[in-house]
Amino acid sequence: MNDIFFLNRDIKRLLTPDHIYLLKNKLNDLIASDYAKRIHPDLMKKINQLVNRQDMEFTPLTSEVGKTYSLFVSEDGHDSICLILKVGYDDTSNSDNLKFFGSATAFKDNFLNCFGYVAKLIQKNLDEAYFYPDLIKKFELKFLNPLNEPLSDLNLYGNSLEYPLCVAIFSALINEKIDISIACSGNVDENLKITFIDGAEEKIEAAIEEYPEIKKIVLPADCKKLQLEKKYPQINIEYVSDLEEGIKVFFPNFKELLNTKDFFGKISFKDEVVELESGEKAVKISLNFNYSSDLQPEILKYIDTPLKNILNKYDKMSNRYFLLDNFKPTWFVPAMMKYFINKSNLVAVHYINTGKYIVVYEKYSNYSLGSSIEIKK
Repeated sequence: MNDIFFLNRDIKRLLTPDHIYLLKNKLNDLIASDYAKRIHPDLMKKINQLVNRQDMEFTPLTSEVGKTYSLFVSEDGHDSICLILKVGYDDTSNSDNLKFFGSATAFKDNFLNCFGYVAKLIQKNLDEAYFYPDLIKKFELKFLNPLNEPLSDLNLYGNSLEYPLCVAIFSALINEKIDISIACSGNVDENLKITFIDGAEEKIEAAIEEYPEIKKIVLPADCKKLQLEKKYPQINIEYVSDLEEGIKVFFPNFKELLNTKDFFGKISFKDEVVELESGEKAVKISLNFNYSSDLQPEILKYIDTPLKNILNKYDKMSNRYFLLDNFKPTWFVPAMMKYFINKSNLVAVHYINTGKYIVVYEKYSNYSLGSSIEIKK
């Protein structure tokens, strides 16, 4: 295992009187390497005094979308390391496969499970919207060392990664940064409960020794019996029982974010009554979803209920004219017309290249097929 994962713990041992001579033998190589960027600031002061130099500076991690910590304990339960996990989302990817880099390849099953948990939690908390989980194919996972470099040579395992993995997936979906001062660890089950982890003490020690950015560690409520806050008073330890609680630690306005923000995979409609240039009223329906050029059949099941609800909302309107924003015109034969045939007087789709709405269906309206409609400014 690379020494970088024990960097500050090793330096701390070397700075004892009995080991100063060992430190001096290694110090020149250390301070000339990139490792010096991750030496704990308190240890840096001591080293600077020893070597009479002040040019080494600690480089703190910054909060990013999809980036958080993962805590691991070795098989013998003694050695623990803290890594960075990074979940990314590539909206342009046309691949049918998730991307797992280096040491992350062992966590394919964990990732699939965690994505399912996050999708379940999101759908449970969405009002008048649906989540489209098939976009999982556009995600990627990698583990990074403390220098933010990809890992490819560590054999990692453990279900306690599931809680931080869920946090990172949620962050990538909503495109919001994760507070880099918070770390977490915990198993997640199918009921979205966060359950007990082994090696909590070793994990906390690794986290606070190697990552001074961490000010809070979130653990399963089952770990309360360990009374860890008494053993580690220098750090804030918080306990959670389920995934919703766990996500709210990182994103306190969790439900508000879900229902006020458009994000990857969220399918929702906005409807409003507008006045046309002719003076007639029409209902403008805007779809928020970013899709490929062709209608993916599986999307239909997610838009079916909300679209029907909107049509029913205007059931008593005398002229049922519908203007559709952000719908691909090619969707309407035959996939979408089932929603509108004999249930509306007119359907017009917005064409970006003309900036106008083009009539694709009409029945008892003042417009003909192919004619253009504009909203009164």
